[in-house]
Amino acid sequence: LDATAVDAGVDALLGSGARAQVSCPDIRKKTKCDREADCVWKAPCYEKKCCQPLARPERPSGLGPRYDTRPANVSETSIIFIKIPKCSSSTAGGVARRVASRHGHVGFASQHNGGYRKGTTTHPAVYANHESLVKFMHEFSAHGGTWRAFLWTVVREPLPRSVSAFFHFEVTKHRGNHSDANVIAYLESEGNFLWNYLRTNKISAPRPGDVHKLLDVYDLVGTTELFDETMVVLATRLGVPLGDVLSVSAKNSSVAGARDPATGNAFVRADASQIARVREWAEKTGFEARVAADYALWRNASARVRRDVRPLERELAEYRRLKRAVADPCAADPRNFEEDQCLWRDNGCAQPCIDAGLARDAG
Repeated sequence: LDATAVDAGVDALLGSGARAQVSCPDIRKKTKCDREADCVWKAPCYEKKCCQPLARPERPSGLGPRYDTRPANVSETSIIFIKIPKCSSSTAGGVARRVASRHGHVGFASQHNGGYRKGTTTHPAVYANHESLVKFMHEFSAHGGTWRAFLWTVVREPLPRSVSAFFHFEVTKHRGNHSDANVIAYLESEGNFLWNYLRTNKISAPRPGDVHKLLDVYDLVGTTELFDETMVVLATRLGVPLGDVLSVSAKNSSVAGARDPATGNAFVRADASQIARVREWAEKTGFEARVAADYALWRNASARVRRDVRPLERELAEYRRLKRAVADPCAADPRNFEEDQCLWRDNGCAQPCIDAGLARDAG
């Protein structure tokens, strides 16, 4: 596996870069900013002072490469979340956006990632949309950048991830039939999906020894199954309070009455009996062997999270207490999933409710 490619991509984030020109409209008028990267809140930021000349400070001293185990200076570090479909990605992406919104990053309420694509950002930004690492690195390197990046992602056991993808894309979005035969046909076409999303170059083929090298490229690879543990490790490595990584699960938004934002269709999921039948098929037909690299990534990522959270038992207990006290009640009110309560689409919803709960807890 060619880790040099990622080094070059991350080095681009550390380059000097030219400061973008900033021009502001008359803030008394209902008008958009010239560039959304200058917006400190949601576009179009009507009637708000949203365009600001954000000076780029020098690269902070003491910040080593991404393997540095010291917490990042989060306010001076861009956050890149490689968002893998059906890996708690909307929930984790919402966490990335929440951290960004609380620490001065641009792009947390946008799909344009703070101007990365045009190399125009003058401030640390957040990236939290669906795109593979290879494609992101290529596009960022082509345009240049200015900031150190914290690179992270969340993976999931391959079989349930694939089943969830089938139900989301084929059934919910396209109203397809979800018979066992159709689910199995979809699974038979699956390859190493996680590997292809996370790999560092377009030609690398998965080999057993490459899994740890690939995991080492990232500052953090969490898992859906250990989501609480992942959030605690994330907060520790970013050096932010546990309240910054609280969320309301994007899955719960459908329970609260939300629908697929693209189609308006009601969400459809596999029931427990169908999942059991699919697992039996997978065991008999060698599904795991066909996607061995993905299973190796998931298992090794899980082992790393369990190892890294071991000295953080107190923090994990506190995070779960906060989650029960704040996040879960916020999921009960459908109004918390309306656009003005979410950072972007169904990412980072119930923000006022979470913040109010934290304030009550602190008081």
